Amino acid sequence: MQDDTANLRGVIYFDSLQDKEITSFLRLSHADLKADSSRKHFYRQAMRTFYSSAYFTNNNATLQQLKSTGDYRLIAKDHVADSLSEYDTDIQGISVQSGYYTDYFKEILSQLDGLTDMTVYADSSYSRNGKFRTKELPELSSDPSEVRTLFSKAYDFELMTRS
Repeated sequence: MQDDTANLRGVIYFDSLQDKEITSFLRLSHADLKADSSRKHFYRQAMRTFYSSAYFTNNNATLQQLKSTGDYRLIAKDHVADSLSEYDTDIQGISVQSGYYTDYFKEILSQLDGLTDMTVYADSSYSRNGKFRTKELPELSSDPSEVRTLFSKAYDFELMTRS
């Protein structure tokens, strides 16, 4: 349980940082993304916001061992078995919610894949040492609804991470 608590605290901390980055990303929703300077800002913010993640996985090896060997039924002291069952139920709920969060995050990345060419970070004519050079970045998708969908999904994701 201590491992899970530490892991969960780390994920919560990461999510609080990511929430701030999403807010910054959403400020670009009305920017003129045809302008190279705005696209560069968009790429930088997308990289900071969506190309790193943290997710919770629980360490339930001991609990699973107790269940599978039948030793779980031997725990009778001061409602410990009840507390362990409640903990197990809570962790399962967090895991389900985490799956939904992860799936939604993947949708945002998929949308970004369709709009951007992140390989510009590996191309020295566009980028060097993590900074963009003077060469103009490729334009985003010409379909404004795709850009709008990305920002809508990012906004939804921000709401999900705050709740």
